[in-house]
Parts: sequence; C-alpha cells; structure tokens
Amino acid sequence: MSRVFKPKRKLAGGREWQSTRWWIEYVDESGHRRSEAVSTDKKVALSRLRKIDERVERIRLGLEIAPTDLGLEDLVHRYLADMTLHLRAKTMETYQDILENLVLGKEKPNRAAAIRVKWVSELTPAVIKDYQARASKTMSARSVNKHVTVLGTVLNWAVHSQLLQCSRPSR
Repeated sequence: MSRVFKPKRKLAGGREWQSTRWWIEYVDESGHRRSEAVSTDKKVALSRLRKIDERVERIRLGLEIAPTDLGLEDLVHRYLADMTLHLRAKTMETYQDILENLVLGKEKPNRAAAIRVKWVSELTPAVIKDYQARASKTMSARSVNKHVTVLGTVLNWAVHSQLLQCSRPSR
C-alpha cells in the first residue's frame, strides 16, 4: 500500500492549501507505515518509492538483510524496560530522569537540550561533544559526565543484548 501524494489542508474561509512537494507513504521492512516529503518533481518521488518498495520486497523474500539501525528513543525504552528487573528503584528513577532529559527530550526548565539525533547510527563523538558543550552552560561538569556515562551504559547494554554490533575504530 504505497502511494505518492501532495498533502491538502482546509483553511479558514473554505479555502484549501496544497503542498508544493510530493510525499511518499509506504510500509517499511518492520511493518511500520512511513511517510516523507521527497521532491517537487513527481517522477523523482515515484522513483524513490519504487526503490523503497523493491528493497522491502527483497527483505521480505530473504534476499537482503534488513538494516539493524535502531531509533535512539526505541533503544532507551527497551533499556529501561529491561532494567526494571535488574536495578534498584532509586537507580532506575535516576536513569529514567537522565534519559528523559538526554534522549527523550522531556526537558525540565533550565536544562540543556537533548541530544539531537533520531538514530543510533547518527550518534557520533561530535554529537556527544556538542551536547556536553550545551549542557555545561546549565549543569555542573559532574552532571554532564553522569549523563554521558548513562548513555554509554545504554549503548553497552545494546551491544551485549545483540541489538547493536560493536565496531571499534582502528588505531
């Protein structure tokens, strides 16, 4: 059930607005419905949709391996669900508070902005350094280091749980 479309909206006064960009809507390899703005050219949008549909079909038939990239929020939710069985209540509360501020974006007033990535593969040392620089303006160095350490704990858990593959940089 894939399609190419231009979104429309009803405006006040009975007028209608239509996007200038073509969007695609499809079901990905994990069964989730996705939509994204592609181009102002319909042919480009159709080409992109065909490529996505072909890749999903190859994965479904077992001819191609699905990408293993996880959403950062999804990873955090899985970690917190698993850790409720292993951590003390106070530690769990602390980790949950840190991860809500760091990744899930449920910021409290006067807190540094969350890490601004959606996928685990986008998490780079530069992203962490950027977060540390922003966070150090409103938090102590100890708190910033604790946040980064908890994020590292989540990533290590994901490797040990075989949700992520560890690829160490060569020296």
